[in-house]
Amino acid sequence: MLKNSAGQELLKAIDHVLHGKPYLTPKLRAEDWVERNSRARQFSREMTPRQKEIVQLLGEGRPMKEIASLLDLSEKTVEFHKHHVMQAFNLGSNAALVLFALKQGLISLNP
Repeated sequence: MLKNSAGQELLKAIDHVLHGKPYLTPKLRAEDWVERNSRARQFSREMTPRQKEIVQLLGEGRPMKEIASLLDLSEKTVEFHKHHVMQAFNLGSNAALVLFALKQGLISLNP
């Protein structure tokens, strides 16, 4: 249900649920969600310039507080970008993130 749905739709949803059936408003078709999520995953596979900067700095071993200061961002924003990259590229640890930065050419073994 959407919060701006009409009262009749709310009653219909309640009736469905009381009879053990799920209810999804027609305005949110399941097919639309699947398509949107797959499209979002496709686009999230490419890093933005800001994400590349953050991955580079993390790969260099800099702390989040320092990265936030260098890029004039909040620590929460740095954490958000890190989380998004790790999720999009299925990176399970900081070590995996460093290896990813190496493979992407964002850092090198010879500083």
